[in-house]
Amino acid sequence: MKVGIIGATGKAGTLITEEALSRGYEVTAIVRDASKSIDKRAKILEKDLYDLTTLDLKALDVIVDAFAAWGEQVHQHETSLKHLSEILS
Repeated sequence: MKVGIIGATGKAGTLITEEALSRGYEVTAIVRDASKSIDKRAKILEKDLYDLTTLDLKALDVIVDAFAAWGEQVHQHETSLKHLSEILS
């Protein structure tokens, strides 16, 4: 199974990536900054969540959204989910 993990270098994203890899899934880490520590077994797609397109995600079977926003940025969850819904529908 091909799994894309948005925010794969974050707290939850790192754990989700490790779990998916341990289960033998083909993982694509979708990250803004590929210089951050990412398990070498994962493929990397360096792109901001808001710049993702349908084509970027087309080959994946599952998308896990581990995007995080806190404090005054918490409204980004609404806009990020709207964007993902549009490109995945």
